Order: sequence, then C-alpha cells, then structure tokens
Amino acid sequence: MAKRSAADAAKTRGAILESAQALFTENGYAATSIAAIASSAGVTDGAVFHHFKSKKQIFCEIAVTLHAQIHREIYKAGQDANSAIEAFILGSRASMRITQEPANQRIVFIEGPVVLGTEKWREIDQQLGLRLIEGGLLNIAGVSKLPDAILKPMAMLALGTTNEITYALIRKQTGIDPEQCLELLVRALQCGLIPMLPNGNGRTRSKLPLGRQIRSLLNHNRLALILLTGRAGGFDHRHSGETQCESASKAEEQVRAQEIEQAGHKIPC
Repeated sequence: MAKRSAADAAKTRGAILESAQALFTENGYAATSIAAIASSAGVTDGAVFHHFKSKKQIFCEIAVTLHAQIHREIYKAGQDANSAIEAFILGSRASMRITQEPANQRIVFIEGPVVLGTEKWREIDQQLGLRLIEGGLLNIAGVSKLPDAILKPMAMLALGTTNEITYALIRKQTGIDPEQCLELLVRALQCGLIPMLPNGNGRTRSKLPLGRQIRSLLNHNRLALILLTGRAGGFDHRHSGETQCESASKAEEQVRAQEIEQAGHKIPC
C-alpha cells in the first residue's frame, strides 16, 4: 500500500508540473493561477499545495528541468562530431534551435529571470551552462585541465554570447546572423585559448588556416542556417577541415554527461 501511495503521489506531482508547464507556456506566469493548474491537472488546490509551497516553486522546478534538458540536448548534439571544434559548433547550433521552442523560450529565457530574479536565474544558468561549456573548451584545447584564470573567463564569454544570440532570436532582431556570431565566437575562443597553452600537449593541428577550417565546419550543414534564419545563406563550402584537437575520452564524456544530469537535481527552488 505504501508503494502504491508513493507512486500515486509521484503521478499527481508529475501531472501538476505538466499542467503548469503548459499553462505557463501559453498564458505566462502572472496569468496562471493555482486554481487553473489544479483544474488542468484534475486535482484540488489543496493537492497542489501538498506538493508545492507556492506557484513560484512550481515555476522554478519547471524552469530548472527545462534548463537541464536544454543542456543535455546540446551535449548530445556534439557526440557524433569528428573534432572538438565541430562538437562545439553543433552544440551551439542545437542551443539556438532548442531555446526557440515555446516552453524554453517563455519559461526559461523570457519569464525565468523576472519570476526567479536575475541572481537565481544566473545561478541556474551557470551551474548547468558553464559546466558544459568548460568541458567543450577543454576538448578544444586538447587538455584535461586549464587554470581557472583562463578557463572561466573564456567559458563566461561563450555562455554570455550564446545567451545573447538566443535573446536576439527571440526578439527577431534584425541585422543578427547567428552563423556569423558563431564564427566570431569560435575565433575568439581559439585566439584566447591556443596562445596560452603549454607546448607539446599532443594536439593535432589542421593543415588549413583556422578561418577556412571554421568556415568549413560552420557550412557543413546549411539546413541548420535555413531553419534558424528562414533563408539560405552561410559560408562558401569549398574546403574540408581536419581534426583540430583530440576529443576527450569516452569515459570523460560520460562523467560530464552525468554531472550535467545531476546538477539539475541539486539546484534548490
């Protein structure tokens, strides 16, 4: 009986979160009441308050879950890449696509900072986003560790840039080409990382100039650009790039994936 009650409680909690997410996405936080959530979930107001102390807590849990899902999808997008740079580019493209989905757009990026406060939102974003980006930068650098004075500012640069691209897409801001932004970001990261690396770290270097290698990777899948911007464009696809740096081992990648998964459960609401 106890197991059945626990299962019923989990099912009710899940129904509340599912209904709340749909309502928050469609109507927004302010226009969604506890009564509306309860009615949609098929439970009483009291049942909602049995599982959550407030509407804000419900919103927070949904926002954290969505945020974690975004970063898991970004991580997965780079798994089939042939190089660390390509993995970073594929992950960045996935980020620009996934963050435009209605629930992610409204709950995570539009209303998240307002409802949760900017400090709380940044805490969530940094615990999940910075962890993922730091791993990607280590892969690009071809090393297992970098001083915080190098790694963290570069990760913050990447996270801030991708967030701003996301907001530009949400606003449908003119004059912003996501692919050009991504190219500039990769160039900045390369210029910031490579000169600071110790010699003899085992990286394999491309025989092509960096600009050509990045352009080749960015232009590899032109469909992504069409989906993002609604037009066919991009860079001239005439050159093929070789692997810039060795990717992290499968064991390291699995550990990083587990850390991303666990981080989403450790953020208190």
